[in-house]
Amino acid sequence: MSVTIKGKPAEEFASALWNKIADTGFNTLSKNDIYDYILYLFNKYGDVHFLDEKSNYENAVLLRVTETKIKNSKLNIALKYKTSEEKQNALPLFLQKLSQKPKRGGIWLNKDEIHFGFVVEDLQVRMELENLLKTQTGTTLDYSFNSEKVSIEKVCFLELIKTLSGRQDGAFLEILSKQLNNDEFSNAIKTKGLTVASALEGYLKAITVDILTNVIKAAFHITG
Repeated sequence: MSVTIKGKPAEEFASALWNKIADTGFNTLSKNDIYDYILYLFNKYGDVHFLDEKSNYENAVLLRVTETKIKNSKLNIALKYKTSEEKQNALPLFLQKLSQKPKRGGIWLNKDEIHFGFVVEDLQVRMELENLLKTQTGTTLDYSFNSEKVSIEKVCFLELIKTLSGRQDGAFLEILSKQLNNDEFSNAIKTKGLTVASALEGYLKAITVDILTNVIKAAFHITG
């Protein structure tokens, strides 16, 4: 695989790199920081957004380094070089991509039928998820025996989608109602002041993986 940068993106790549050197001084950044910044620029301006679209293993093979190095570089890039907008969009984009993956590589329903599971390779996304869960629901990710394979309670997952899509309870419950297609639920949410958690009492078992992914797509206006 090769990454090509042409036209205006090539100009922006060169400008960003020169400005970084001018701002920090030549030879003042560590070798790792220089490498990570160049990786960030290639990913941002190249025709292939490899850090966003490929797995840590695929990038490790591509760049001939370890998976641990890829993980650390991506976190360093997120903390030092991504713009505020890029950081804010990281979680919503992750959820949108997750909803479009095939079942084996996307979301699954745990055996307890209370939690949804999925894989999070990106350390920044995992940190953002942890922080949002703690502040919004008072819970944390369930890692079980694998730090990349995580689980979230159904209601907490839906609360995350609501928050990240910028929806109020009423508007989000309307989206959920359309996907559930349940007359009883549709009538129940007409009660004013209902939260997502209170509205879902008695209906959580009905929230399947397909319904969840469709809710994500509807909340973020994803077509296809």
